[in-house]
Amino acid sequence: MSTVSTNGPRMNKKSINLNGICLCLDKALAQLRENSYLDDLILDFFMEFTKESCIGVGQDGSGGKYCVLSSLFYTILSMCGDNDEEYIRLRRWVKRISTPLLLSDAIVIPMHCSQTNHWWLIVICHPCRVFRLIQYSQRKISPSHNIEASNRGWIVCMDSLGGKNIGQQEKKRAIENILKFLDVERRSNEVYSGMLERKYEHLSSSADFGSSNASIAVGTANAGDQASEIFRALASWEIVYSPRNLPFQENNFDCGIYIIEYVHRLFHDGTRMFNSMVGGIAPLGESGSANLQQNWFSKKWFKNRRAVYTRVLEFMSTNADWSEDQFLKSRLVEIFDDNVTALGSTKRTEAERLPSLQTRRKFVMSSLNKNYFSTSRS
Repeated sequence: MSTVSTNGPRMNKKSINLNGICLCLDKALAQLRENSYLDDLILDFFMEFTKESCIGVGQDGSGGKYCVLSSLFYTILSMCGDNDEEYIRLRRWVKRISTPLLLSDAIVIPMHCSQTNHWWLIVICHPCRVFRLIQYSQRKISPSHNIEASNRGWIVCMDSLGGKNIGQQEKKRAIENILKFLDVERRSNEVYSGMLERKYEHLSSSADFGSSNASIAVGTANAGDQASEIFRALASWEIVYSPRNLPFQENNFDCGIYIIEYVHRLFHDGTRMFNSMVGGIAPLGESGSANLQQNWFSKKWFKNRRAVYTRVLEFMSTNADWSEDQFLKSRLVEIFDDNVTALGSTKRTEAERLPSLQTRRKFVMSSLNKNYFSTSRS
């Protein structure tokens, strides 16, 4: 739900609240206007808006289950020690997420480097597949370069500076830390109990996992420790530290814009968008990949996103009930998803300036069948 409010008569500052994320309008517009870094609130706000409005509106119209963690999540996680209790407390903080983390099609984790003030992204695709490895721990696993067809979960690092500020070792440490947290989630959430038998009981032969030399090393500890060892092992996951064909920023302040747009694309087209970014798949090999380079991920697209975000916020501020009005919401998504040829214009359309009631009337009247009133009705 979205609301527009004023934070007290003295300050007289308008704010927009989207599902508990409160954005000061003037501050946000100033950041977008001045080509400055985007702060954590703007990042969280637009990722939440994208998740709420854009999932499943890609080419095949399919949806998905996605979890976007707060931009503060990893900052807090990095302060957790070796004691599981600290991870359990953090888990309670993210427990409000409706879909169990490991049942998501993708877990999106914004990452921030305080030394360089740089935003980057970790996306964990199909994490529940790790249960398959836990159950068949002695089987050999065949590698795959197609995320949808793979037997493993995938972890993709999306860095718009191409690793200039964040090295592979730092990314590796971050992934290990996140996997430890997700393992605590696996052990603490009753939703996953019995999942192995229910979900993967049909996998009865080693042929299901191919004949590659890649295998998962398993210790001789008890079943619980063994499962944790498999879950946390980097070898249990396909990890892409430097995706191919990923567009890079050409300045030192647009990293926030880039990770919002990476997520924007993910929610439209699903995890298959990564197939053109990992080894073994031709960059333009599947439907829609050409648009990824020529339109959506073009330089012009990124250059104009600040203007588009500004239009989105202005629309929200003048149409406070947009989240409850289907026409207004559709119009807002059209603005956000504006095609690349129309992005240069910052003029507001007539529909954006109309009050909510007038806009609704215009929509209803234009949608009525012309023969409606002339047709006899029994």
